[in-house]
Amino acid sequence: MLYEYRIIIGELEYPYYLSDNTEDFIEKLKKIGINSAFIVFDDAINVDYVTGLKKLVQKEISCEVVSVKVSEKYKSLKEVELISERLLELGINRKSCIVAVGGGVLGNIAGLVAGLLFRGIKLIHIPTTVMAATDSVLSLKQAVNTRLGKNLLGMFYKPEMIFTDHTSLLSLSKRDYNAGLAELVKNLVSVIPQQIPELYEILNDRVEYTFDEFNLFLDLSIKAKCSLLKRDMYEKKEALVFEYGHTVGHAVEFLSKGEIKHGEGVAFGLMVESEISHELGYLKENEVDIHYKLLEKIGIINQLSNVEAYTKDEIWNVMRHDNKRGYITENDGSVPMVLLKSLGKCCGEDTNYIKLVPKPVFEKSIKKVADRLRNSSRIFSKID
Repeated sequence: MLYEYRIIIGELEYPYYLSDNTEDFIEKLKKIGINSAFIVFDDAINVDYVTGLKKLVQKEISCEVVSVKVSEKYKSLKEVELISERLLELGINRKSCIVAVGGGVLGNIAGLVAGLLFRGIKLIHIPTTVMAATDSVLSLKQAVNTRLGKNLLGMFYKPEMIFTDHTSLLSLSKRDYNAGLAELVKNLVSVIPQQIPELYEILNDRVEYTFDEFNLFLDLSIKAKCSLLKRDMYEKKEALVFEYGHTVGHAVEFLSKGEIKHGEGVAFGLMVESEISHELGYLKENEVDIHYKLLEKIGIINQLSNVEAYTKDEIWNVMRHDNKRGYITENDGSVPMVLLKSLGKCCGEDTNYIKLVPKPVFEKSIKKVADRLRNSSRIFSKID
């Protein structure tokens, strides 16, 4: 079974294929117009999958593979340099293509390599996590970290195509699958709230989803992303809403050195930033409740105990280096964030979609999250 989507970001467009058969990939690869392929893959994924992919590609063109140790620790310019030099040693050229096989971190690193080698060569993503398949590849953003924060060095770079092999997702752990669904929850509350009732009936904490259900997740994610990115491809105006939950989320993820997965950080960030939105007079309390209910439904809240290791001050100090700095005039006592005015509506208008959050509001909100989690049974009831 093969589904094809068209990803439209600004004036750019590329195909996205969802298949349950790896062999469908080679038929799409033939149309790219390359003389060689270089598979850059996360060394944590099943090596048999990569070996099989290489054999498939070699039926048509020359193919080499490069394994990469993937974590937030290795998401750096140094790693980009090392991978680039290894690819050059293997003979990569301007007519080659990098095939990035792995999750969002691997995709970001390999995407940046593709954008820099020879000032840009062709890039294909084969995401192997729910997070990558339904979120990170639906953007032009490629970036790595510095010692001060996440995704501070990068570029916008278009892939030639995306190919998601659904069979590669079937072996994901419950934790990894849930981490990917956190971004779907973010899209539901921030862009497509009208879909919440339908999705709430499907989401479960057992991580039991059919091919068609995953295709629905993907379809809604693409619609949510492209509905805004086609008008705001560089995510500087209304598409900044996709950063909702990420200021707090990136901070705890960064502090944990990758022990907290991106989706887990985003889940925590959604709770804190929804409370902030309520404290500042935007979201209603029942709209905040919906954030918790959706996150509880997928079971990710039980995965968030690690965030207790970090103090409010530690999280605040990392947020002060967040990549949303510079959009508006700041002060020492506030941090810029993307907030919601209501479900499906970002705070702001015209060119200002960022709000300054005073430290006392952040501290009160993070305490409210801690209190609500301790008494979670009273808030997790079926969504009306």
